[in-house]
Amino acid sequence: MNYLAHLFVCPPDPESMVGNLMADFRKFVDFETLPKSVKDGIANHQRVDKFTDTHPLVIKLRQKFQKPHRRFSGIIIDVVFDYFLSKHWQKYTNVDRSVFISNAYLTLSDMEELLPTRMHRALIKMSEQDWLGSYSTLDGIEVTLERIGTRIRFANPLAESRAEIERLHDQIEQCFLEFFPDLVDNFGHPV
Repeated sequence: MNYLAHLFVCPPDPESMVGNLMADFRKFVDFETLPKSVKDGIANHQRVDKFTDTHPLVIKLRQKFQKPHRRFSGIIIDVVFDYFLSKHWQKYTNVDRSVFISNAYLTLSDMEELLPTRMHRALIKMSEQDWLGSYSTLDGIEVTLERIGTRIRFANPLAESRAEIERLHDQIEQCFLEFFPDLVDNFGHPV
């Protein structure tokens, strides 16, 4: 799961929301100084990731990716699942997606004193460039995967994943539609 889905299934507490995103910045975090609810948010993020990565539907889907994308299929699936969450948003909540996203940005910006510098800079970019909203298009997914690919220290095919995503589009969507209700049943959601 990527940022949108993590925020969707996390407890509706601002510090938990921060923790759910902070998990991806954990090497820059001083855990000793964090409030318990932020630590709980980090732990929730890790449980969601483990649940997703070990789910039989996701494991089966990963095998459908061709080399060299198969090695990075977990990352690709996480990001593309945010695309399908955006597409099927109204199946899971009555809250308007744009309202949810605006509230998420506002809540996270109000908690900036808890953020490590690197995460704070990323959050500013996230809000200014509307990363959460951009997940509603394949162009936005492509940009997201390019951005992730630049953070990996070795050569990877993430920037060239669009054709593979389009090839598997219907299979990824079907997996999402079967998987996501199971995720929500196990973790709940705030909206």
